[in-house]
Amino acid sequence: MQATLKFNISDLEDRQAYLRCINADNMAYIIWYFMRNSEKLIEQELENNEESFDGIRKCFEHFNMLVEEKSLNIDELVS
Repeated sequence: MQATLKFNISDLEDRQAYLRCINADNMAYIIWYFMRNSEKLIEQELENNEESFDGIRKCFEHFNMLVEEKSLNIDELVS
């Protein structure tokens, strides 16, 4: 199966769509890395500050909620 995408990169909206397509792998990796690794790394940097941990947890809960609302399975996009 093949797909061909055509963009008129002179058109601002088409150029933006083109840039999104060519950067999709990097965006998927950044989202995957953030969701899977960042929370623990940040917690390690803030060691023993429970108030900070609560804020971090709320941030990640909100981020995960946004991902779920869009039915985005980031694990399908990164191998």
